[in-house]
Amino acid sequence: LEHIHLSEELEEPELDDGRHRLLDELAEFQDYQERAHEAQMRIAEICTSVTQAPEKHLPILGDLHDLCSDQDPQISRLAMLSLSAVFNDILPGYKIRLPTAKELAMPVSKEVQKVRSYESALLSAYQKFVKTLVFSAKHRHPVRRQAAVLSLCELAVHHPNFNYADNILTVIVKRLDSQEEAPRAAACDAVQRILKADPSGEMSWQAVGLIARVVKQRKCRVHATVVKALRTQKYDEALWRRISDVKKDKETRKEERKKLAKGKRRKKGLVVDYKAVNEAYEEGEAEASAKDRVKLQSRTLEIVFEVYFRILKTAAAEGLSELSMHRVSGVPRELFECTLA
Repeated sequence: LEHIHLSEELEEPELDDGRHRLLDELAEFQDYQERAHEAQMRIAEICTSVTQAPEKHLPILGDLHDLCSDQDPQISRLAMLSLSAVFNDILPGYKIRLPTAKELAMPVSKEVQKVRSYESALLSAYQKFVKTLVFSAKHRHPVRRQAAVLSLCELAVHHPNFNYADNILTVIVKRLDSQEEAPRAAACDAVQRILKADPSGEMSWQAVGLIARVVKQRKCRVHATVVKALRTQKYDEALWRRISDVKKDKETRKEERKKLAKGKRRKKGLVVDYKAVNEAYEEGEAEASAKDRVKLQSRTLEIVFEVYFRILKTAAAEGLSELSMHRVSGVPRELFECTLA
């Protein structure tokens, strides 16, 4: 009996429910910390390997892409931002064009086949990532949603002429009217950087056209950031003078070539001046390029004026319609009616 009594005294007291719950939470937090650390190390390892040798380690991007859809929003955010940085480093400066079925049937060298395989795999991985970002930009969790928009903005700024740039730009422009400040600011900054650094004017025309569509669809009920994004749109007035100068130089050199051709005539025929031919070809290309840029610039300017006047017209119509219901001394009623018309 004394032995039983002593053993009962040595038993540990039972923990209450509060202490059990606290210990469980601490264990879960420790597991989360370990998992987050492992994910960070794995993300860093993949980014380093792919950046150093993209042709060799491109397949392991699939592991990083899977982490973009992780249930933990912080891990998902880190994976999306890291993968966008990797693509910014390894994407080429040109648009990838996959070979047609006829081109695939033709025999090519091993080097060409290697380049084709790499570009196809790269484009497939990039397309998959863009789809994930577009889907995540509508996610219910704000951390994942904002990370997706920020990743899309970085891709659009660094590779505005790469594949799927139109799809990315469409998503970014819609975020200009977002109710959240962070995606709205990121989208505005990206659009402004694209408009400012666009050398050909094509991306500017597309971006301004998308902004005009958003303003029209939402009946001018948009955030001020939508119009703010147009502030960096630049117009090169020197293009018109450049076209005029090219035409003058073209006519002058044409006369000079005629005079040289007359002096170089021989009995057997005319000596071909390849230098003059190359100069004529370059002049024609320069003139055509300048004309194309002027057309794009003019069309972009028309769309910008349309956006501004559409907003002003809506605001003025609403304000004047309120004022026209009252007598304003010194202002004829016909003026209100004419303005509204």
